[in-house]
Amino acid sequence: MGFDITSTFGCATVTAVPASGSLFPIGTTTVQLTAATGDTASFTVTVIDDEKPAITAPPTVTVNTDAGKCEIAKDHVNLGVPTFSDNCSGTTITNDAPAIFTVGTTTVTWTASDASGNTTTATQLVTIEDHELPTILQPSDITLRAETGKCSATISLQVPATTDNCGIATVTNDAPANGLFAVGTYTITWTVTDIHGNSTITTQKITVNDNENPTITSCPVVPVLCYSTAGSYNIPAMTATDNCGTVSYSYVINGATTRTGNSSNASGAFNIGVSTITWTVTDSHNNTTTCQTTVTVNSPVLSTIPDVYAVNPGGTANTIYVGYGPSSITLNASASGGTAGYFYKWTIGSSAGPALNSTSSYSISPGATTTYYLNVKDVYGCSALVTTKTVYLADVRCGPKMDKVTVCSIIKGKPTTNCIFERDVASALASGATLGTCLNAAATTRTNSNPELNSTLIINGMPNPSVNYFTIGIEGGNVSEKVILTVTDVLGRVVDRKTNLQTNSTIQLGSNYRPGTYIAEVIQGSIRKQIKLVKL
Repeated sequence: MGFDITSTFGCATVTAVPASGSLFPIGTTTVQLTAATGDTASFTVTVIDDEKPAITAPPTVTVNTDAGKCEIAKDHVNLGVPTFSDNCSGTTITNDAPAIFTVGTTTVTWTASDASGNTTTATQLVTIEDHELPTILQPSDITLRAETGKCSATISLQVPATTDNCGIATVTNDAPANGLFAVGTYTITWTVTDIHGNSTITTQKITVNDNENPTITSCPVVPVLCYSTAGSYNIPAMTATDNCGTVSYSYVINGATTRTGNSSNASGAFNIGVSTITWTVTDSHNNTTTCQTTVTVNSPVLSTIPDVYAVNPGGTANTIYVGYGPSSITLNASASGGTAGYFYKWTIGSSAGPALNSTSSYSISPGATTTYYLNVKDVYGCSALVTTKTVYLADVRCGPKMDKVTVCSIIKGKPTTNCIFERDVASALASGATLGTCLNAAATTRTNSNPELNSTLIINGMPNPSVNYFTIGIEGGNVSEKVILTVTDVLGRVVDRKTNLQTNSTIQLGSNYRPGTYIAEVIQGSIRKQIKLVKL
């Protein structure tokens, strides 16, 4: 600063040190005055700096935390440089920034101080942000079986390991809240979020397999099946369940029968013999269960009643003669096929009548011509076709006292009816005679006798069905009239024809027939009788 000297010393010339007009520094300065007269004087000049410096803080700073930490060292933060000014030199700049900045916003105060102790402050905002993502260890994939009897599994997932520089807030996943997983494959997303909202995801695969085989609730058990000419049989259906619901069925048949199917019902054609059905149940995940059913088709039960002679030679089959020979005969049933042993039932009138005998042999003494019915079953209850046998009663008594016997003898080449004593009958029969009157219309009747006995015309075939040949029996009818036998196939084509057959006789045929169904018809005059024959 400068100064002016007043007239302290009057008119004398005054010299000042420092000289007038000089600038004074901050502080106290002594001014020495010397007059020309030699007189001196002094005074002090004090200069005070009370002007504050000016300062502008650096702009706001935003930085991330140090890696792996929830803070940042001051040394890693570039706070910048404030701008400042002062009327005097020697200004110093300081701040109160901490050695460590934590996450958040910190106010840093900058202070400008001049040499005179004048100060001015300015503030700067320093924001520390956490952008470091948390880490999560990817969980191992899980593969497991569905729970027994269920199509799902309940899983308690283990929380994977996590880390974060500032701390974990939550670890979540998108798995079902109840932990129930149906059979299948799922991708579970795990999310870890730190306290500052940073998040990281990872995935985990969950696989629930259905390894449980279906359960067969009913594997059919089939009793021995009786032979059916249709060749088709009903088999009970199999049933099964599965923990996952849907199942499919298939079967393979081997043995006497070979075929396959894709259902739970194997009913249909089966051949005679033993067949094995192997059932397979498959669930929706290709698990399978099998079982087997044995199907046994019995061969057809066959029965015959062979012809029997009360008198032989000279007598007709299945005939009891009143007046000569035994008054009874024994019918002997013959059973085959099916499975032994056999059960027999003899009836008259119809096959449904009351049982008269239950053994294979039946001794009878009919009082009139009678047709006997034979029912045969094997050990499994399979029945043969009903077989019949008509036993004829012929009265051969003659003479006034009915004490003689009628025979037909060949005399001079001609059949001649004779009435002879019983004692002579055996030798006559041995010589070719037959009991009863001669059937030839031209024959001479030498003694009165009863008229010949007529009965209903009957045809039967045994065995039926047959694998070889049929024995056709023609019974009853008019014994004096010939019979014609015709066999046709199902298309009506004639395959066999026999003429001039005698009633109460048998004939074999069919050994050369192809397997199939045939109709055998006998014709006697206006009377026609048919039976069905089955060739196997």
